[in-house]
Amino acid sequence: REPPSPPAAPPPRAPKHAPAGGLGSPFDQASDISNGGRIAVGAAVEAAPHAFGANFVKRVGTEARYRGTVVERGADDVVDGLRNSLTDRVWRVRYDDDGLIWATPERFLSVVEAV
Repeated sequence: REPPSPPAAPPPRAPKHAPAGGLGSPFDQASDISNGGRIAVGAAVEAAPHAFGANFVKRVGTEARYRGTVVERGADDVVDGLRNSLTDRVWRVRYDDDGLIWATPERFLSVVEAV
């Protein structure tokens, strides 16, 4: 008589917020967006003030735009410590007016000059 087989290992648990695409995947490198432009590292973009929160919009209005250059792909699940939509890609943008880099959800960006 043979000893019983050990129980099968359970399947690995999926992370709560799995990243879309792996390292080096095309998803990590560039993105086609609705305005017809292509966001990628090096692209010149404009951000709507909504990218910086409701209080910022109250201060500057809804028509202001902030120009910058995409420097890298950001983490999709958190933007400045706040939970972000899992469907929204995030790009780290160096803004021309202050030289600072901000994680900016793609829905607030439009392409000024593609790479």
